[in-house]
Amino acid sequence: EVSGRQIKEAEGEILTGDIRDGNTFDHPYQVKTIPFDSAKVGEKGLQFHIPACSIIHLEIKE
Repeated sequence: EVSGRQIKEAEGEILTGDIRDGNTFDHPYQVKTIPFDSAKVGEKGLQFHIPACSIIHLEIKE
């Protein structure tokens, strides 16, 4: 729950790649962002699952 807020929508992006990956000149897209569409707005508020060792950016709209 987001205290005192009525959430209508949530969208974001997640950083992908293996825990030891890194971008190089030869492989510039080992780590990148992709859309994160697992956030769902329901009766109990905002629900989503974050995979282990992940970084997400989530935008919540009222």
